[in-house]
Amino acid sequence: RSWNRLSEMYEATAESMRSVHGECISMPAQVLSKLIVQLHPADEFITKAQAKIIDWNCAMDSDAVAPTIYSAFRIKLLKRFVEHLVGPLCEVMFTATGRGAPRHLGELATLMATLVKTDDNAMLPSGKTWHSMAADAFTEAVSSLKERFGDDMDGWIWGTVHRTFPKHPLSDLFPHFKKQLDPPAVGMGGDGDTPLAAGFSSGKPFDVTLLSVLRYVYDTADWDNSGWAVPLGVSGHPASAHYADQSD
Repeated sequence: RSWNRLSEMYEATAESMRSVHGECISMPAQVLSKLIVQLHPADEFITKAQAKIIDWNCAMDSDAVAPTIYSAFRIKLLKRFVEHLVGPLCEVMFTATGRGAPRHLGELATLMATLVKTDDNAMLPSGKTWHSMAADAFTEAVSSLKERFGDDMDGWIWGTVHRTFPKHPLSDLFPHFKKQLDPPAVGMGGDGDTPLAAGFSSGKPFDVTLLSVLRYVYDTADWDNSGWAVPLGVSGHPASAHYADQSD
């Protein structure tokens, strides 16, 4: 949808470009969610989770439940795909939270979406299809969410479970000042595949570990109408009023 908006935007305004920065339609979700829609679950709770996806527009909105269900499903499906390719290394890749393995998983996740879109089963285990793997992955995903967040599915809101946890470099050294040093956590929409970037690691879902460093909107006809924002704020001093005043 983002691409369509840009190609049809003949008279862009500062406000319309702010909207593009906030776009949270997930293109991979538009592909992978179709696997969920085509399932025939026998379990009533799984069916209820499927209904959330059927009614979903693939926007990773912070106030929606479907993004949480989709994100858990994507991790479980990706793990089944990667396990066949790398064997025992799979567990290491999916528990890592640094900048190495998760980035590799991001590349494989992109490949997975491409293969699903073209219904290419060549890289799957013998006798498996994306549809057969999706059934097991979705069941496991919903079960894991139920175990972690409880059986009130309406409480699995994306902005509640998908949050930033910024940490000051000194807060571990001075735990008594942790509350003052660490900026406030913020619930986020979007994910690692949307212009509203808020990615997370498979090793620690769904804590936000990737954000846009800086967002600009320039109005070349009226420079005073331009705007910009950074995660948190422009001051690195915890006592400053500008330490985290741009979080919203």
